Amino acid sequence: MSKNTKHGAHHLPPLPKHQSSGHPVPAKPETKHAAVKAAEPAEHKPKEAGKGLGAFFKRKPVAENPVIVPKKQVRKRLHRKSLEEYLEKAGYETDAERLKTRIRNATLILFGIATASLIVFGIYQGATFLNILIFLAGLWAVVYPATLLLIWAVIYFFLDYRIYKRTKELEEVLPDFLQLASSNIAAGMPIDRALWYAIRPNFGILAKEMEEVAKSTMAGEDLEASLIRFTKRYDSTVLKRSINILVEGLQAGGEMADLLNKIALNIDEMKIMKKEMAASVTTYAIFIMFASVAIAPILFALATELLTIIIKITGSLDLSSTSSMLTLSAPDPRAVENFRMFSIAMIIVSTIFSASIVSVIRRGNIMEGIKSIPVYTLVALTIYFVAQSALHSMMGGII
Repeated sequence: MSKNTKHGAHHLPPLPKHQSSGHPVPAKPETKHAAVKAAEPAEHKPKEAGKGLGAFFKRKPVAENPVIVPKKQVRKRLHRKSLEEYLEKAGYETDAERLKTRIRNATLILFGIATASLIVFGIYQGATFLNILIFLAGLWAVVYPATLLLIWAVIYFFLDYRIYKRTKELEEVLPDFLQLASSNIAAGMPIDRALWYAIRPNFGILAKEMEEVAKSTMAGEDLEASLIRFTKRYDSTVLKRSINILVEGLQAGGEMADLLNKIALNIDEMKIMKKEMAASVTTYAIFIMFASVAIAPILFALATELLTIIIKITGSLDLSSTSSMLTLSAPDPRAVENFRMFSIAMIIVSTIFSASIVSVIRRGNIMEGIKSIPVYTLVALTIYFVAQSALHSMMGGII
């Protein structure tokens, strides 16, 4: 055994001096390349490189980036969403897609009838096939898109005006409704019952909306969620701020009767301030209205009569006796009629813009001036024709 031990000890590697002396051996720091090599997975070995690449290329690609939606689809979704919002805020329950389909089909039917009529009329007049084809191509390439744009512009304008009228009607009765709700809460009613019993038939749109809120609350929906959804159906800053203050009061657990009363008083004070601001700028509104409705038609009538006199004077001259250095042409008899049409068009345009400017100055919104445009235009045209007749009778004897 001593031999084996001696023989085995002969083949053992010699121990370091510090290990043989009984001291602990400090760990030898690994190099960077050794650590990387130790941490390298088995599939990265050279002999399995082909298998690893094959498995890599067989894997399904991971979609790291979001799906890119074409711009045309994005615009279509935005248009549909915008139209749905307009219809909802205007008080209509019509589906946006159904409305667009009806308008498109009606326009196609109308232009189909017009195309058939033009083809029959062209054949009857003896027009060539090429001329008819060119005319129909212009009809469908230019007139059809322009007609669609005009129809949608009229629809959006009508919806916008209806939204404004509904919002204004709601804001008129909102303070009275909040004061009634405040009185009910002070009498001991909870907030939902106080809002329900504050509804009056003369509140109009607000009464219907609060009935919907009360029904949703009775069905189990949260009162705050119902009120927030109610504000989204109107473009009213006053309504949204009032409901937000009401919701914050509910969440904070404050005195709701006093809060609703203060909101109603604040809305009434804002109305009084707007009326005072409108009264302070009445002078500017009167000046603009007087200039466009009275002064401009009289000046156009005077210009029309002066043009008529100048044409008569020029027509009475003997142009054959003039020298060759000065050439005069005979006046166009249609110049007076053309200028009269131009004057009427300019009077209409000026009255439209003046009514809009006066509406913005006095009410802060251009929608208020829409109902004033027909009145301004009718008065201005009446003054124009009356002034033209008076000036013609006064100045007609000059020549």
